[in-house]
Amino acid sequence: MTQHRPGTIPTRLLSAATVMLTVRNGRGGTSLGTGFLITPTILATCAHVVADVFDQPRAEVSGRIAASNHELRLMPLRHRSFRDKGTGMDLALLDVISQRPEPPLEPVLLCAEGDVGDLMWTFGHPAWDFRGGESATFTFEGYGFLSQDPGQRQRQRVMLPRLKGTPVGEGFSGSAVISARTGAVFGMLATSDHKGSAHMVAAADIMERCPEAAQYSGSHPKRSAWLESLTDDQIRAGGWGYPGPRLRAYLATVREAADSVGQLGVSSATTGPPLSSVYIRQHARAQTEGNCAAGTEAQTDVPFPAEELFKRNDDSVLLGDAGAGKSSLLRMGSRLLAEGWQRDEERTSVPVLIQASALVPDRPIPEAIAAGVRADRPVAGLRRDWPVEFFRHAPAPHARWLVLVDGLDEIMDASQRQLVLEKLNRWRTREDSTVTHQFLVATRPLPDVEWQRTAFRKQAQYALLPLQNSQLAAFAEGWFAALAVGDPRGTSERFVWRINVAGLEPMANVPLMAAMLCQLFADHPDDPLPTGRIALYEAYLELHRHSWKADAPGTPLAELRGAISRQRGQDVATAAARL
Repeated sequence: MTQHRPGTIPTRLLSAATVMLTVRNGRGGTSLGTGFLITPTILATCAHVVADVFDQPRAEVSGRIAASNHELRLMPLRHRSFRDKGTGMDLALLDVISQRPEPPLEPVLLCAEGDVGDLMWTFGHPAWDFRGGESATFTFEGYGFLSQDPGQRQRQRVMLPRLKGTPVGEGFSGSAVISARTGAVFGMLATSDHKGSAHMVAAADIMERCPEAAQYSGSHPKRSAWLESLTDDQIRAGGWGYPGPRLRAYLATVREAADSVGQLGVSSATTGPPLSSVYIRQHARAQTEGNCAAGTEAQTDVPFPAEELFKRNDDSVLLGDAGAGKSSLLRMGSRLLAEGWQRDEERTSVPVLIQASALVPDRPIPEAIAAGVRADRPVAGLRRDWPVEFFRHAPAPHARWLVLVDGLDEIMDASQRQLVLEKLNRWRTREDSTVTHQFLVATRPLPDVEWQRTAFRKQAQYALLPLQNSQLAAFAEGWFAALAVGDPRGTSERFVWRINVAGLEPMANVPLMAAMLCQLFADHPDDPLPTGRIALYEAYLELHRHSWKADAPGTPLAELRGAISRQRGQDVATAAARL
C-alpha cells in the first residue's frame, strides 16, 4: 500500500456543488438522495435514486443546494441514465433547467487518478437525521468487479472503487467523494453497508459517459475556483496542465518584470520608459544551417512575426547584430507566454530568461537556471528566490520550460561558448531525457570555424530583422508618449521626417539606435541628429553623462560595477569604473 501525504480538501466548494435531491414518484411516494454538479448545467447522481421518475408523464426532480439555499429544477433524461445491475454501473445525468442566481453554478473537478491508501472525503444528505448535510471519511482500498462472468467483466470494464471508513446509509447515494491527494472528485457513492464498506461509480466512468464533464475537468481545464484552491502537489498528482500556486506566482513575476526593464537593457528608472510601453513587434526569418557564422550570406525564408519563435517545439538559435532587439524580444516573449497562461490559452511553454554566463560554471542545467534567475534582478527582486527543484522538473503536467539564453556572444572566451552549447546539447540528448526543457539561444553571429565545432549548429536558426520603415513612426510615438513629450504623434511625424531627410533609415531601423535617437530628439528637437553610430554614441553618452556618473544603488554605473565584480572580481570592477 502506498502512503500519500494528504493535501487540502476543498470542502466549501464541494458543499456549494452538492445538491439535496427529493424525488417524487407517481404513486405519491418520495425517495431521497444526493447529487453534484459536474458542469454548470449538468448534475450527476445514482440512477436508482431517480429510477421511478421515468414512469411519470413529466419527469422532474427537485433539488436544493443547502450551502446557499438555492432551489433547482432538474430534468433526468432516459438516454442519459446508465444502470446495469450486472456490472454495478449506476449513473444518471440530469439537466439543470432553472437556477438562481447568476452567474452559473460552480461544478466540481473530476479526476481519474487514485492510489490504494488515498484518504477520501464526502459530503451528502442522509435520508433522516442530518438531512441538511453530513460528511464522512474513507480510505481507498482498490477496485471490485460485481460481475462473476470474466468475459463480461472484460467487455464492460466497469471497476467499482471500494472504500472503507465511516458507515453511511440512505440518502448518501449520489454523493461526490474527494481524494485528498488530488483534491478532486474521484467517484460517486453508489452502495454501502452498515460496517463502513462502500463502492463508487468512478470519476473516469462519469467522464466517459458525459463528454461535457470530461472537457470541463480534462487535462487542460479552464480556470476555476476549484483549481485555484489546489496545492502544487495536488495539481501534479491530478495531471492537469494548469499552473499551481508557485507557478502562478512565478508567471506573475515574469509578467511584471518587463515593466521594470528599460528598452536599453537595465533599470528603467535611469534609461527611459518601461520596455512594455515602447516595444514594437519585429519579424524574423529562418536561415539554413551554418548561417550563424559572421559574414555568411544567409539563405532566408519568408519573414514571420518573431513571437512565433516561442510557440515552436524544438531548440533554436536567434541571431541579431548589436542593438537588433534580441534581449527585448526575449523579455517581451516571456511576458506574452506568461499572459497566455493567465488567459487560459494553450499552455505548453513556461519561459525562464537567463544570461548565457550562468551556464559557464560546472553545474547541472537546473542549478544554472536557478542561478540565472537569481541574477536577473527584475525577476528575482519582485517576489522571492526560486529553488533549484522548481526548475529541475516540468513546470506543470503537459508543459515544459522554455529556457531563453541571452548573450552567448557576451562570453568573451570562445572555448567557454563552446562548453555552453555542448552542455545544452548533452542535456537534451541524455539517456533519461524527458522533454522538460527547450532552449532558445540568442547571440550575435559567431565565427564560422567556432560554430561548426558544436552539435548545436544542427538546431534551427533564425535572424531577427530590423524595424520596418512603417514601424518607425509607431516606435517613436511610443517613446515620446512615455517620455511625456507634448503631442507624441506630431513629434513622431517630425522625427521620422528628420530621419528621412538625413538618410538615417538604416541606422534608425535598429531598435537600440532608434531608442537613442528618440531620446536625443526629445531632449534637443532643434539640433541636427547624429549621422553615424560613433557620433550617436557620443551624443547619447553626453546626454546621460550625469546619471551614468552617479554611483548610487540602482544607477547604471552601480549595476555595471556590481555585475563586473561578480563575474571578474573587484579589481577589474574598480578599473572599469575608473575607465
